[in-house]
Amino acid sequence: MNDEVAVGDCDGLLQLFSMKRGALQLAFKTVPGKSITRLELGGALNTPKDKIFVSAGNEVRGYTKKGKQFLGFDTNLAEDIKSILELPGTPSALHLFYGDAGETGDLVLYGTTDGRLGLIQLGRSAASHRWVCDTSSLGSGPGGGAAATTTAGGITCMDHHDMTGS
Repeated sequence: MNDEVAVGDCDGLLQLFSMKRGALQLAFKTVPGKSITRLELGGALNTPKDKIFVSAGNEVRGYTKKGKQFLGFDTNLAEDIKSILELPGTPSALHLFYGDAGETGDLVLYGTTDGRLGLIQLGRSAASHRWVCDTSSLGSGPGGGAAATTTAGGITCMDHHDMTGS
């Protein structure tokens, strides 16, 4: 097993180092650009984290461990990105919890392209998942029970409100 370390710096360089047979090796290095403000490793759910995601200014880029850029987009945000969320699927809908991010002002409801619905709490340095519901496992059989399995599509939009009347 090789130890690998991905590093982003203020000159906008992304570098991947590995330790092979006791020697430090540079796997790849990108060209300089905007200062990298956040770096996260990611990948498909329940697989090794073999992708590198960085934010630089208001851009997000994704790289393979061989240094090939496979993702890049400008978010059109006015401020630099300082946090990247890791969700259990590709987000397709976002909504502030109760329209105002909840009592603490840091809750976001999200839906994914594979039919998951979840609530995430945003912290200063990390986010925590409050709950995730896989809507494809919800049943629609007789009596509305969970005995039957349905194939749910991706979530494209949502809204919600407090139905307790409080």
